[in-house]
Parts: sequence; structure tokens; C-alpha cells
Amino acid sequence: MPNKNILLIEPAYKNKYPPLGLMKIAQYHGPQGKRDRVKFIKGLDKTVLDTCWDRIYVTTLFSFEWKKISEAIDFAILAAGGQSNNVFVGGIAASLMHDSFVQEKRWAGVRFIKGLLSHPTRVRSERLRRTRRPAPAGTDGSP
Repeated sequence: MPNKNILLIEPAYKNKYPPLGLMKIAQYHGPQGKRDRVKFIKGLDKTVLDTCWDRIYVTTLFSFEWKKISEAIDFAILAAGGQSNNVFVGGIAASLMHDSFVQEKRWAGVRFIKGLLSHPTRVRSERLRRTRRPAPAGTDGSP
């Protein structure tokens, strides 16, 4: 369904690399894709708090920037009106330190994506991974 409000957040750390993951998400949701309303911010831009966001994506790059990443995630939850299930966090630090992110109690409900999104259902299946049955004997469990 088009016309959703999508917020993309890059934490306020210094870097010279563009947030490629967020750029891909913007393309998917933007005018050439699902035709949603997409807004990008770097850091904590309080002007976005007046909007009801359907999805909020936060990118992570440097694992040593834990403090700024955690500020961005906390801000994303605030911007989501406390509905942490509308917040998605991915990127290099989220993949490398996945368990540390998931174990933070204040981020319960946030969807932390580990690794690459190799197919569209990856975001939904991340939650189901824990409940999957073991692969049959003699197979590697690949689809």
C-alpha cells in the first residue's frame, strides 16, 4: 500500500561513506518503488517527531560508535511513538554485534537485521528463525 511515512536515520557519527543500505531502502520505498513518503535524517532531528511514521530504518556502520548508534535507536523509538516494532536496525555494526543489540532490554521489539537481505521476506523471517524446525538429515537446510 503506497503513501506510508518512512523515516531513514543515520547516526550522528562522522564518516565519508554514504549510507548505501538506507539509499537502497529509499529507492525501494520512494517514487520509483512503492511511492511512499521517505525522509532521511542524520542524527537527532526533532522536526520529525511531529509525524506518525509507519516504518523507521536505522543504519549502523562503526561498532566503536555504540553510543551514537544507541542514541539513534532510542530516538527512532521516540519518533515511532514508542512502537518499537516499527523500527528496523541493520548495517555492519548491527550484524557484527547482533547479540549485544538484541540483549538490550530497552530495545525490546526493535527488529535487528543480521547480514544481508538476500530476499524480501528476510525482515519477516528474522523473527521466525528461532522457531524453525531442524533441517532433514542429509540436507544443508537451504531453500
